[in-house]
Amino acid sequence: MKKYLLSFLLFQAVIISSSAQNLDLSLGFGSYRVPNQVEYELPRMGFNMNFGMLFQINDNWEMGTAINHSVFNYERVSLANTPLSFGSFITSATVITDHLYFTFRRKVKLPLKLEGSVGLGLGGFVEKDEYYAAQNFDEERGLYTGLSWVRDTKVGLHFPVTYSIKKILSNKVHLGIEGGIFLDSKLNTRGIFIGPKAGIFL
Repeated sequence: MKKYLLSFLLFQAVIISSSAQNLDLSLGFGSYRVPNQVEYELPRMGFNMNFGMLFQINDNWEMGTAINHSVFNYERVSLANTPLSFGSFITSATVITDHLYFTFRRKVKLPLKLEGSVGLGLGGFVEKDEYYAAQNFDEERGLYTGLSWVRDTKVGLHFPVTYSIKKILSNKVHLGIEGGIFLDSKLNTRGIFIGPKAGIFL
């Protein structure tokens, strides 16, 4: 993972020093959801914040990096009947993920002076899974006497597929929407995000 990140940063340094025409900085917010239960049980709708830095290569292509910060909750209902010496087992859990990725996009002119883009990318993620776990099992009574808060951290590769539609105002500022899908190394959908964004050309 360290070698991958070093290569990623080196590649970005080369991009920054290249002769790209314009730098597009954008910030977006919106929803984030996990559409399946491959890893998490009964995931709920969450939110995301997305920061992008794209270089306009020409009228047809752009490339750059983005950071997507997402949070969502899920329910570990399969553990709801865990026997405790006090109260009920807490099934709610939270996942916090930071996706860092490089993307290469094709730009398309749309009616009403709108501009669309769709692209593919490669990146890495750091994911923190926060939940409660039962501990100190009492064999005589057949129940747990303790409950602890746990944070598991996972890192890995992912492949983003992104799209956007924006309206450019006064050649500098743009408003629009952006969305995408994150696929893991097994091509399972890790998450889907969409929401409004605003940006500026430098």
